Amino acid sequence: MRSAIVTLAFAAATAFAETVIPPSTWNYTYPWPVQYHNLTSQQLNLSMAYMDVSPGPDSQPNNKTIVLLHGKNFCGVTWQDTANRLSAKGYRVIIPDQIGFCKSSKPPSYQVSLHQLAFNTRSLLQSLDIGNVHVLGHSMGGMLATRFALMYPNATSHLILTNPLGLEDWKAIGTPWRSLDLLYKDELATNYTSIQKYQQATYYVNTWKPEYDVWVNMSLSVYKNPGEETTFAWGMARVTDAILTQPVVYEFGLIKAKTLLLIGTKDNTAIGKAWSPPEVQAKVGKYEVLGKEAAKNIPGATLVEFDDLGHSPQANLNAIACDSCRTKKCKCDRKLPTCSQCLNFSTPCHYQEGGKRGIPAAYITHLEKRLQATEAALAASLITLRSQNDFKSIDRHLQYPILTVSGRSKAEKQDEWRQLPLRTSDQLTIWLRAKYPNSVSAEEEHATSPSPGPVFESPDEGGPQYLQHRTETTLASGRNEQHPRSYSESTYRSTGEILEQLKICEPPPTPNSAGSNPTTHWHDNYF
Repeated sequence: MRSAIVTLAFAAATAFAETVIPPSTWNYTYPWPVQYHNLTSQQLNLSMAYMDVSPGPDSQPNNKTIVLLHGKNFCGVTWQDTANRLSAKGYRVIIPDQIGFCKSSKPPSYQVSLHQLAFNTRSLLQSLDIGNVHVLGHSMGGMLATRFALMYPNATSHLILTNPLGLEDWKAIGTPWRSLDLLYKDELATNYTSIQKYQQATYYVNTWKPEYDVWVNMSLSVYKNPGEETTFAWGMARVTDAILTQPVVYEFGLIKAKTLLLIGTKDNTAIGKAWSPPEVQAKVGKYEVLGKEAAKNIPGATLVEFDDLGHSPQANLNAIACDSCRTKKCKCDRKLPTCSQCLNFSTPCHYQEGGKRGIPAAYITHLEKRLQATEAALAASLITLRSQNDFKSIDRHLQYPILTVSGRSKAEKQDEWRQLPLRTSDQLTIWLRAKYPNSVSAEEEHATSPSPGPVFESPDEGGPQYLQHRTETTLASGRNEQHPRSYSESTYRSTGEILEQLKICEPPPTPNSAGSNPTTHWHDNYF
């Protein structure tokens, strides 16, 4: 009898161990062939989807491999632009979908831990005979990359963390624990609006572009894939629980790999923030502080911050156009993963490394402030001309423009930039005379202009004078801090006074640029 029971138990265990969970039926198009790594984990036979991207055909292979680890709300395909750039630099790029995500197996019952996911990733790399690797992780993938580097220090040469989770211990700060049942209900309630709203507030600093819709639709299609809705929702609930309860922040000092932190400081991501009390919400998700703290705690870490970006800085650094559109010299809408042109003609859509990014907000604010001073002078001049019916002065000014802009080389423009912003009166005067070759000094203007006269004069009659005007116009944010809103119509402003006004415009701070050559300044790409 006992023998029969043992036999039945062994047979049942063997049958359970042979349970096969096939790859997901999710049929989203990936830019490279999807392959599968078969592994046995927790008595389940699973399939881990991945893409293996070779060095680009025009690159110089560097015999280095980098593995890209996606976040909770992402898939391997979201690394397409990054993979293209790395491939063009000679890297072999491995992009897995973690078990439970996207195209990989989605087991209905699987104990999720960062250790388990790191082990699975290491198993994939070993099956490809890959030893030492660079590990790049974003969001949850950054937390996973940290765990990977801690578990396999001899296999991790470089660690790159892009707005990783796990820079703080949310539960220790006061975030309440949440049961899997409630987390499951949260995941089931996911829809287009909830995804778009969250991404806009967290990833893109409350901005939105049409090209971001592709990632909302991708994420939604995973949640709503027929036959997998409940399985995936349970899986994501377990992932959230693992992230919340398995901190890595206390082990930063043990990291051996050379580490680079890429942080969009406008990020406010914090697991559990939505169900935390207000006093806890006010403390968590402060990436402008968390990045600096992590850089101090990780031995030898390098920190690069993006002051105008959120949780997904890599999504804001896309190339200007894909290779196909560049070759055809046609307009590229830059949609990801495939632009409309390539989609229509069924051609491969690859993005090479781009040199431009969005203009920094601080730079725009700087230009806005300088523009206000110019607006005040121009409006005052036009008011005076209108009151004097002196339209001939305008005609003369159009015939003999004070500021003549000739074609200049990039080097000349860069040289001018290096001379700006102008900090002293002498520098301002030199700059003005270069722009207005026939202008006179401020002292000469005061001496020769004791009474009202034409505002604009032809070059042979001297330089311009300015009259302040009264206005109650409400200015845009950032344009009303250092300039008066109202002006006296009886007060003239000389060129020197205008220059003094321009002096208070602060120079734009230089934003960081990840991955750029230290000798190449960010503003070089604007000319």
